[in-house]
Amino acid sequence: MNINLQIDQKLQVYIPLIIEEYINEEYIINIFNKLDIGKVSYVDFYDREGGGRIALIGMNSWYNNITVLHLQERIINQEETAKIIYDDPNYWTIMKCDECIRRFYIETQMAQIIQDNNILIAENNHKIMDNNDRISENNQIYNELQTLKYALINNSCCGAVSNAWLPSYPSN
Repeated sequence: MNINLQIDQKLQVYIPLIIEEYINEEYIINIFNKLDIGKVSYVDFYDREGGGRIALIGMNSWYNNITVLHLQERIINQEETAKIIYDDPNYWTIMKCDECIRRFYIETQMAQIIQDNNILIAENNHKIMDNNDRISENNQIYNELQTLKYALINNSCCGAVSNAWLPSYPSN
């Protein structure tokens, strides 16, 4: 008997904490299918501060059965925790995925990119300062060499400006 239940086909969900490293997209897709929950189109993982990962689950469709109806009621109403037992006694808490959660993780990724770029900028600024110091040192050496060059051209060293270098002739 096929009963048409009030299943929200647009409901998107996420798992707020996955600790096990072996759990990947294929694993989650298989669990949702094996437990007759629905067809998953994608799973996006995000690292959590403090360890573990979050999985955003894009649902292609939810199956039309009483299990899904009760699961969705718990997800939407949030009065009771919605759980999927994937390896007894291990379970995932399932929560409604609002756009704000997606934006939060996009912003988290952007914050990391900005932080990485700031580090690169600081490193480049340090290199620029080192290069400016070298340029300043080279300018100082250049100016000293210019001074010596003009001194030699003008014969202004060793008393050349005075009459000391002029030959003396005997007086009559």
